[in-house]
Amino acid sequence: MSYKPLRDFLFENLLSEDRREKGFIMQRLALVFCVVLCAATGPLLALGSSLARDSDRLVLVVSTPFGPTVGQIIERSALVEVYPVRAPFGAFVILSDPADAAILRAAGAVILLSGERIIALCS
Repeated sequence: MSYKPLRDFLFENLLSEDRREKGFIMQRLALVFCVVLCAATGPLLALGSSLARDSDRLVLVVSTPFGPTVGQIIERSALVEVYPVRAPFGAFVILSDPADAAILRAAGAVILLSGERIIALCS
């Protein structure tokens, strides 16, 4: 992959003699920064709106790479995984009552996400 077209575009449009003004370059950099920031935070906002509520039954349990594994967290909570495949830091669990969420958090779960919303987001 060649970066020559990109380099030529940047040189002609951003760094040409008549456009080397500091204000013009800063405007372009601010625009690029805003676009990258919006693209990076979109998925995080989607996940942030998917936090588990008390009424959710299907929950995605998320652990950290430094603490107990998801399997250990679920085992300590005396719950059962419901999906046959486990992600490295997450697994689906069905909660029998809202107190199970507190038990999962006490066992080391970092985040509990709504399973229905995650499945809808991924499908």
